[in-house]
Amino acid sequence: MTPEDLVRAAEVLREADRVAMACHVNPDADALGSMLGLAHHLVARGTEVTCSFPNNPRTCRDGPTCSRGSSSSCRPTGSRGHRG
Repeated sequence: MTPEDLVRAAEVLREADRVAMACHVNPDADALGSMLGLAHHLVARGTEVTCSFPNNPRTCRDGPTCSRGSSSSCRPTGSRGHRG
């Protein structure tokens, strides 16, 4: 990824009203933390955010930001996003 790619990605996210993010199967804390950290930032800017992953990983089952009973989505506190 080049610096220009990062600038373009930031521009796209800055202009978006809604963003959907996904991570890999059996996400570890790094994958979830990165996704939720960016989601938290975007929500604070007023963006509607949906975060998803294909299964309910151990690192998220009892975490404070997880939507209990859902194996497919997790959202940061205060999110205007909806569960997928």
